Amino acid sequence: RDDRLNVRLRLVGGGQYVQCRADVLHPGPDFTGWIEVQSEGPMPVDQKLLDALDPKSQRIVRAFRPQGNISFQGRLQRGASDPQVHRKLHVTLHDCTIQHDKFKYPIDKVNGSLQLTDNDWLFRDLSGRNDSAYITGEGSWHATPADGNQLSLTFRATDVPLAHELRQALTPGAQRLWTNL
Repeated sequence: RDDRLNVRLRLVGGGQYVQCRADVLHPGPDFTGWIEVQSEGPMPVDQKLLDALDPKSQRIVRAFRPQGNISFQGRLQRGASDPQVHRKLHVTLHDCTIQHDKFKYPIDKVNGSLQLTDNDWLFRDLSGRNDSAYITGEGSWHATPADGNQLSLTFRATDVPLAHELRQALTPGAQRLWTNL
């Protein structure tokens, strides 16, 4: 009404309630205002959720072969004098399992948070297990620094058995080095 959209919805997605709220002036590509979406609890990482991602994000996320549950809260916002849409997304991982295509060491009981602000990501309070191994991590992805995209990750692991499963996850050169030890 009067070129304004005000929305308060409660939807079901992934077997979980999802709230959608918005207060938008001039709906369309040049909107101003805000849109928020939030899960009311953990929901499964399934095919429908992965299909909802843009193609580049799908490739990145699928490479981790994620399983488990996430909860999320996201917000899009643009002020009247701002040409850019600002994005914020907070994803909480709940007892997930990952096994990256390039490092096939499975990690389960993965918890932590992923935070997007515009085009930059922060990875916080990450933790997971592989048998007796306990792994923690944090990091960031900066999409537009002067020298190009930059990924920074720090991992710490304790009680990691030097088992066949870990050796198989290594690159061929590292596997040869392992064999020569």
